[in-house]
Amino acid sequence: GIKIEYLPMRDESRENFATVRTLIPQTQGEGVDVHYRLHCRNNTWKLFDVSIAGVSMVTTYRTTFSAEVRKSGLEGLIKALEQKNNEIGA
Repeated sequence: GIKIEYLPMRDESRENFATVRTLIPQTQGEGVDVHYRLHCRNNTWKLFDVSIAGVSMVTTYRTTFSAEVRKSGLEGLIKALEQKNNEIGA
């Protein structure tokens, strides 16, 4: 029953990229900004980042992923992600 407000589009600095900006209202106080970053390749738009209240998921996980790559290499990161996906049933 929540009405999400879609904010006006802004021009992107790079072609084939877009950001969908939304504001999710709260029952008390100001709404929460949630922005979705997308990239178009082969005529298909794909989501690659979500930013909630200014916190980017890509930026947040980049540090975690970098630490895992340093510890056990790229294959170790892939195995860790597969294991987490299996645990949550993704």
